[in-house]
Amino acid sequence: MNCLSFIKKAKGPPILAEDFLDVNGQAINPFVRVYPKEMIETGISSIDVMNSIARGQKIPIFSSAGLPHNEIAAQIVRQSGLSGDKSGEKFAIVFATMGVNMETARLFRQEFEEHDITHPISDLTGYITEGQIFVDHALNSRQIYPPINVLSSLGRLMKSAIGDNMTREDHAEVSSQLYACYGAGQDAAAMKAVVGEDALNEEDKRHLEFLHRFEKLFISQGNCIFCYLFLITLLAQSTVYFLQHL
Repeated sequence: MNCLSFIKKAKGPPILAEDFLDVNGQAINPFVRVYPKEMIETGISSIDVMNSIARGQKIPIFSSAGLPHNEIAAQIVRQSGLSGDKSGEKFAIVFATMGVNMETARLFRQEFEEHDITHPISDLTGYITEGQIFVDHALNSRQIYPPINVLSSLGRLMKSAIGDNMTREDHAEVSSQLYACYGAGQDAAAMKAVVGEDALNEEDKRHLEFLHRFEKLFISQGNCIFCYLFLITLLAQSTVYFLQHL
């Protein structure tokens, strides 16, 4: 595109616009918006359990070159559905991208047409997010898929879409405990890199074990129901150990 805003082809004269249309829409009044309270199940444990998405929520995927963000986005579109007693109800997913090449655009177009999603539109308030999904290089290098970093991800509307009569009564408590143990595991891993595993105390070693199993079984969803039960058991054991050593 040159300084006169003419779009140039690789060869030949500039393409001159026949007409100019206003692409700006009217501002959305946040006070008349129906507050999102229905959880969307994506089938991705690191999102559904720890960064739950509500119906009507705007959620970006933050990533960088070489990471499987396209696959994760397509997976969310394929698998998403309402939870609870509205699981069979139809709903729409508005999907928008910026700066993708033609190959990626064709991938999404083919993916969405196969799942009856044919009208992606731009979000007038796409820069105002209500959370984020963070795709992580370190997890991807360890062959963890989907490599979603739960500590850097965020679901700002999660609290309104989970809990009794929506998901499960202890959803928030389980999520908070998983966050705490995984964060402690990250600290233990950083300590191990400095002083070695032999210098870690028993509590740090338990956190380190939790970190490895959490990533391999929960985030990458290996043997889903069994890994979930195992993590709950390990979490309970860790909680008992911590209480005994307060």
